[in-house]
Amino acid sequence: MKIYLSMGADNRVEGWGNIRGAESDVELDVAEDHNILNNPFIYKYSDGILTRDTAYEEELKNQPKPKTLIEILGEQIVSLKLEIAALKGGKS
Repeated sequence: MKIYLSMGADNRVEGWGNIRGAESDVELDVAEDHNILNNPFIYKYSDGILTRDTAYEEELKNQPKPKTLIEILGEQIVSLKLEIAALKGGKS
């Protein structure tokens, strides 16, 4: 499968596509089940060699995950309910 890699700093892959999005994109042939298609950000491409950056992958795994929209909205609903209850003098 032919893909085009979008490169960032330190030759890190920032994304991929089926068509060339920029003149600087790098053309690469990969298997249709290659992991780069699911998680391109843990790869580097330099001197024609695609390598998995396992140290960076571990670093990403150890970072706290951002809250989902559902979690954020749930917290806001609870906060609003508490504020409304306080305005009513603690009555529900």
